Parts: sequence; C-alpha cells; structure tokens
Amino acid sequence: MKVCFLILFLVFYNTVELFGIQTKASANIDSIYYVNYNPINELGTDIENFINIPELFNSNIGISIYSITKNQYLFNYNQNKNFTPASLVKLFTSYAGFFFLDEKSKPYTEFYSNGIVNKKGVLLGDLVIRSNGNPFITTSNYKSVFEDWVASLDSAGINTISGNLVLDLSYFDNIFYLAGWAIDDIKYSYSSQIDALNFNNNYVDIEVKSNNEIGETANYYLNPNIDYVEIINNIKIVGDNSETDIYFERDFTSNVIYLGGSIKQSEYKNKSYRLKVTIHNPHNYFAAVFKDFLKLNNIKILGELVEHNFGENILDYSQMNLMAMYENETILDLIKDINKESENLYAEILLKMIGREKTGIGSSENGIEQLKKLSEEIGIPGSGFKLFDGSGLSRMNLLSPIAIIRLLNYIAAQKDFNQFLETLARPNEIGTLKNRLRGTNVEKRIWAKTGSMNFVNNIAGYVKTTEGELISFTICFNNFTTPSSTIRNIQDLILLRLSGFNRNTIKDK
Repeated sequence: MKVCFLILFLVFYNTVELFGIQTKASANIDSIYYVNYNPINELGTDIENFINIPELFNSNIGISIYSITKNQYLFNYNQNKNFTPASLVKLFTSYAGFFFLDEKSKPYTEFYSNGIVNKKGVLLGDLVIRSNGNPFITTSNYKSVFEDWVASLDSAGINTISGNLVLDLSYFDNIFYLAGWAIDDIKYSYSSQIDALNFNNNYVDIEVKSNNEIGETANYYLNPNIDYVEIINNIKIVGDNSETDIYFERDFTSNVIYLGGSIKQSEYKNKSYRLKVTIHNPHNYFAAVFKDFLKLNNIKILGELVEHNFGENILDYSQMNLMAMYENETILDLIKDINKESENLYAEILLKMIGREKTGIGSSENGIEQLKKLSEEIGIPGSGFKLFDGSGLSRMNLLSPIAIIRLLNYIAAQKDFNQFLETLARPNEIGTLKNRLRGTNVEKRIWAKTGSMNFVNNIAGYVKTTEGELISFTICFNNFTTPSSTIRNIQDLILLRLSGFNRNTIKDK
C-alpha cells in the first residue's frame, strides 16, 4: 500500500513540475517552462480586467490590437462596431494627403498685380490675392510676409492702386461648416470656418487685463489691433475673494463678440488672460489686416474689396504679374500639425485640397469621395466607414476599430511609413501626447493620434514592444460618464501593457 501511495505521489509531483507549479524543490531554479502559458491570452485577460470595471458599465468600448511583425490579431473587443471617432478621422485625412498629393500641392498664398503702372506710381488696375487654403500666415509672421509684399510694390514703383483688392476664393467652394458640427462650438478656435484665404487660423486674439480698479471694466487688446470685429466688453474686475470667470459669445453670422464675467485684479494685472474667438468670413479678416498694413506703409487702394468665388469665371493669371508668394516647403508641414497638434482647420483644408487636386472642385464632399477610394484600396468595408468631414468634429462620423487598424496596417506596409510615423504625436514632445506616458518605458516607443470630444475619448497608432515587435492599436471609449482622466489612465495602462508584451514562453523569476 505504501508503495502504491509513493508511486501516486511521484506521478502527481512530476505532473506539478510539468505544468510549471513551483514547489520548494524548484524555488532556486532561475526560470521555469510554462507549457500552458499563452502570452496572447494573458494579454487579453489583462486588458479585459482594465476595462471591466463598474465605472465603465454603461460605456461603449471598442478595441483592436494587431501585431504587424507577426501578422496576427492580439486582442479584439467590439472591433466591428461603429464608434464616434472624433479626431481619429485625421488618420484617414492625413494619409490621404500622402496618398493623393505630391510636392506640387504645397500650401501657398500668392500676390498679383493686374494692370500697368503710370509715371505717378499708380497701378491702373487691381491687386489680386489667391490661395489654396494656406493656413500658415498668422499673427506671429504676418508682418514679415506683408513687408515682402509691400517691398514688391515699392520695387515696381507702386504707391496707389486705382482698382480693387480682389480676393480669389475659387480654389475652394464656399461651404464654411460641415454636417454634424455642433452650433455651440462655432465660437471656439477648434471650430473655425474653412476658407480658401485664411489668417491666424481664422480666430481673433483677445488679451484681457485687470489693470483698472476693482468694480471697473477690464481692458482688452486685439492682436492685430484693427476694427474688423466689434467687441462689447462687460468683464468686471474683482478682488481676491472672487475668481476669474470669463466667457464670450459670438453669433455665427456676425463678428460681434460679447465678453462677460469677472477677472481677478491681482492675477491679471501684469499678464494677460487670452481668448481665441472665431470670426465670420476669414478671407475678409485677412483683407482687413492687409489693407491696414498697406495704409501704414502709405499705399492707397482707391477701389473696393471684391470677392471672386467658386463657380464664377476663372481669372486669367497669365495676364497678371506675380509680385510675391508665401508658401511652405512641403505638404508635410500641414500633415504634421494635423496629427501632432490635431488642428481641425488644417485637416479640413487638406480634405478640400485633395478634392480640388483629384476632381477640380475643392469641396469637402469630393475630398471624402477620395477617402472612400482609399478605404476601398485598403479593403475597409463600407459598413465600418462613414465620414462627413476631415477633422472628426462631426458627430455623424462613424468608424469601427478594425477599420482604423486596417488603415494603420496598410500604412505600415508602404514606403512612406517612416515619414508618416513622424507626423504622429509622441510623449514629452509638442502635441496631444506631450503630458502622457512621460518617463515610462513606452515613452520612446509609441506614435499615436488622439481623438476626443464630449463623452468620446479614443487613441490609435503604433507601439513597439521591448522585444521590437511592432503593434498597431485602436482604443475607443464612447458614451462614458466617468471623468476623461480616468479613460486616459486606462488607455495608458493598456499601452504600457502592450509595450511590455513578451512572447517568450519562459517565465522569468
């Protein structure tokens, strides 16, 4: 009987050792083989533990994770369901810029004269400005740009323009806002109008200071200081027992801006509280700033401000003189700002540029048609792809996690992958990931695009594991009621777990 028991014990002991259950006899062994250890299953279990918490019980969650190196899915959760993607739409728009456009499609703004100059320095004709949506003339550089334009007039001996200042806006259509944009957002800088001729991202800079007495109205300053907008200021200066609480309103059909609320005297007496308020008809804002600059340089325009819009007769530039041009080196500058900083206006400009270059009509609708062609090239089913803009502002947009994964995987197989990778946001660098995952082991091994709005927080991109395995990921959270900071923390936990993903079946001690 004792012999039988001994034999059974030895069989059980060997079985325990076989399945990797550590005993006292094996405690000093450096590593143990786990025959049933499955790193992919373990990864899935960990991710499910991250997301299956009471705070997310009523949320919509979609995740798709794919190993590009090993050509296999590592985890899927509601991967075929459609979600509000927010700025993840920019992944499609920005790569379409790589896919459809070339170096000739760089953003530009051109300055022409149309007529002859008499002996008195009068241009007997018009000045003409045209652009393909170039957004890079801002309050930080407009003086140097316009100085070059004024210098070109001086070189031609022009001090007076008898004709008009013509704005050629025909490169794009005249649709400023797109389907699904929230009307309440229109006053905010992230929801600027889309125009062919842009200035300062199509918002006005307002600086407020509390350099008066308590109870009095605060002072405000415009940059540049022109009267294109009308300010109704009712911001009151308050003492230390109160708080700074400033708000503003702008009707979307006008440039009347109402300022209200309170500003703490001690807090903003020597520094400014900065507001960014969108404007109506950005091209006219551009023209107002330029005309004011001409006036300061003693150049007169006797005519009117004239708009040449989409659908009107094409202007004949072969009969004009190109006086000056402001352009960027490549379309890549635009794409970097779209992905790193998540610039909505830039994404919408790029979408219309794509539509114009491929169809001859610079409309968002035609741009979206090109995005559909790209998705078909990738193999994304129509059921997982429905877009109404290029930035993700529209609440009507729908994308599935697996559709985004297929895009990411497609990009990774292209020769311009590394170039595209460098347009994405990274921790501890300028962009939307600047303050996330800093100082972690994934900081230098992640490239991503974020996408958020009210009750939406998503992230997608690429991560490299410590073993060098390249992984694409899409993590979508919609309709949550927990704080967005909690959602970001869960996303970061998942990304940290991915960065440490290890396929080795040897479990280190």
